[in-house]
Amino acid sequence: MKIAIEVPGSTSNLGPGFDCLGMALDALLHVEVEALPHRGLEIRVGGPHAHDLPTQSDNLVYATLLRVLRRRGVEPPGLRLRMQNAIPVARGLGSSGAAIVAGVVAGRLLCGEAALDRDELTAEAAAIEGHPDNVAASVHGGAVVAASVDGHVHSTRLPIPPDLRMLLLIPDHPVSTQEARAILPPQVALEDVVFNLARMGSLCAALALGDPHSLKMAMQDRLHSRHRLALVPGLAEALESLLQESGCRAATISGSGPTLIAFFDEYPAHAGRAAARLLQRHGVRSRIQSARPRAHGARWTHEPG
Repeated sequence: MKIAIEVPGSTSNLGPGFDCLGMALDALLHVEVEALPHRGLEIRVGGPHAHDLPTQSDNLVYATLLRVLRRRGVEPPGLRLRMQNAIPVARGLGSSGAAIVAGVVAGRLLCGEAALDRDELTAEAAAIEGHPDNVAASVHGGAVVAASVDGHVHSTRLPIPPDLRMLLLIPDHPVSTQEARAILPPQVALEDVVFNLARMGSLCAALALGDPHSLKMAMQDRLHSRHRLALVPGLAEALESLLQESGCRAATISGSGPTLIAFFDEYPAHAGRAAARLLQRHGVRSRIQSARPRAHGARWTHEPG
């Protein structure tokens, strides 16, 4: 059997939507899986972020695939995996979610499940990831509100303003999801919860109505952002700099960080440079990258062996 899978990365939270709001991006993970006639494992990785992915059994795509097979009582065949990765790793851009989705799709197809239900894929991937926002966006595409309910994930897609563009400021300072979660306080104030609920409602309404003018207010957050910004020197100052950019509709930390994501209708050629200089003053190198929302979620084809 030969399997080809394409999974988009994602940004999550978008400020107030902690663990429940995600948006697919145009950075992709491509995976090809081939069952071999003999035992063994071969993993080859290419692409701009190939060096961040392991080529042994601890590779997350393979580890997820193996988990899916064994959960169904299927022993893994010999496998050859080829990957092209354009998603920055440990930067809050959904690299682990994309890898898990790819592994779930590959595992199910290897088990003979030819017709894959996207809601079931999302639920299985979310159970492995631990939260549904990134995987829901990677599976369904677009902007997605995701809620886990009794082992299932209820996903609702939201429209995205068609002219919305994004600018990513990606520090050369990896932050693991575990580190970004460990820094969060175990309890939060009621007024902060109410603050986020109001912004989350406003953000969903702004997206549904195609109203970019409300995004700056709607993407404010009091639950996680300030704690995660503190993990990288100068990151909070860089975010404030992005918010002052000409034409900037909103800016926030992407997922667990440290990437900052800014939303524009159109952005000038120098956009993000002042924020990057602020980080440099704190000894943190970074790069600026453009991005667009991706309407399509994961795609796959397979040839039965």
